[in-house]
Amino acid sequence: MFDLLGSKSLLGLDIGSSCIKAVQLKETREGYELEQFDYVEIAPSVIVEDSIADSAKLVEAIKELIKKIRIKSKNVVISLSGHSSVIIKKIMLPEMTEDVLNENIRYE
Repeated sequence: MFDLLGSKSLLGLDIGSSCIKAVQLKETREGYELEQFDYVEIAPSVIVEDSIADSAKLVEAIKELIKKIRIKSKNVVISLSGHSSVIIKKIMLPEMTEDVLNENIRYE
């Protein structure tokens, strides 16, 4: 059911304001099986007022978590949710057409 490039394993990543959680699921004939779950806490200075304040520390925390639980999957699903706001990262882009933007936004 995952069918992300034929993979039967998938990593779910939840980036919160105080910790990052990861879950790795494997598709089986009976349904889905939990392979791995863990989390790492992040410093209060990383996420400030619902925005990423220190992206380098955030990346390091994600790498630490993936190394800690020995993630095998290269397919990742991230879900953003929240009642009043979500964590966002603002980016600056030069003026471009909508088609060019659609092609380039994935790299940001």
